[in-house]
Amino acid sequence: MDKIVFEDGTKISDGKVTIDGQDYVVVPAQYSGRTPLSAYVLNKLQENIENAINDAKQRNIITARLNQDITCTTAETKQIPLTKLYQTGGNLSVTEDGGILIGENVNYITVSAILYYYYVTVVAPRRIYIDKKRNGSTYSELSTTVYIGNSDGTVFLPATMIPVEEGDIIYLSTYMRKTETISAYNTYLTIETVG
Repeated sequence: MDKIVFEDGTKISDGKVTIDGQDYVVVPAQYSGRTPLSAYVLNKLQENIENAINDAKQRNIITARLNQDITCTTAETKQIPLTKLYQTGGNLSVTEDGGILIGENVNYITVSAILYYYYVTVVAPRRIYIDKKRNGSTYSELSTTVYIGNSDGTVFLPATMIPVEEGDIIYLSTYMRKTETISAYNTYLTIETVG
C-alpha cells in the first residue's frame, strides 16, 4: 500500500473575500467534535487500514469443496475427497487424497462443514465426521448428526475449535446408505488457524 504522509499546513494569510474591489476578512467557521481533521488523524487512519490489510493477509483460511457428486452403491462410511476453492495464508494445504494438511506453528483450528444429500429414501440420521490423521493413525475428532428422510437435506457442522499439530491431516467423512448421493453443489469444509 502506498502511503501518503499528511502534514498540517501553515497559515499564510487570513481568509478573504473581495467585493467591489474591497477585501473583507472572513471569520472562519467554528467546529466541535472529538476527532478533528488533522494530519495526525489522517495518518493514523491510514496506518489502521494498512494494519487491517496485513492482519487479513496473515490469516490462514482454506475452504475446500467436493468437485463431483458421490453416489454410494453400498452402505459405508465415505471420506469426501476435497479440492481447494479458496485460501489465504500458507499454513494449510490440500493433500492428494483430499484432506487438509496442517502446517507449522498451528496449535488450534476452527473447522466447519456442510454436506448436501439427495436421493434420500430412508428417514435416518446423517452424520458428518471430522477425522484427524496423525502419525499414520486416523480417528474421529468430532461429528454432528441430523435426521433427514424421504427428501434432499443438508447437514451442518458449526465452527468448532480443535487442537492440532504440524503434519496432521483433517478429513471430511460421512456415513452413506445405498443409493444416496452427496452433491458437489453444496459440500464444503472450511478450516481457519487459531493459534
